[in-house]
Amino acid sequence: MDKTETIVQLKKLLASKKAADLLKALKKLQRNYFPEFGNTVVDIFEERYKRNISWEVQVEAIKIIGKQHLVKALPLLEQIVKKNMEHDMVTMEAAAAYFRIVRLNMRDVSPIIKSFGNIGFNFVEVQ
Repeated sequence: MDKTETIVQLKKLLASKKAADLLKALKKLQRNYFPEFGNTVVDIFEERYKRNISWEVQVEAIKIIGKQHLVKALPLLEQIVKKNMEHDMVTMEAAAAYFRIVRLNMRDVSPIIKSFGNIGFNFVEVQ
């Protein structure tokens, strides 16, 4: 399948309201990302999160957002991270994506260290 066919197929799947179609498209985008779909991925994530539906779709969209550094989603990711719901896949993926976007490079851990204050962790406890 060439690039044009793939893009047409992705557009069709991403226009669907069915979770199965969205999951299929998002998984394809994870393997073969096309920048022109960045805003669409963020919009799908925001819409699904605000309506509190399809956590699986939210998680797959967040993975793309983090890996592709889609800054448009940063305010919502930060809101989710601050909410810090325990044992929640959306929260876990949102935290990973948030830190991927805000860090300066692969070795930058300062955003994680700054967040320790928000979650009640103290460096003295580590020693």
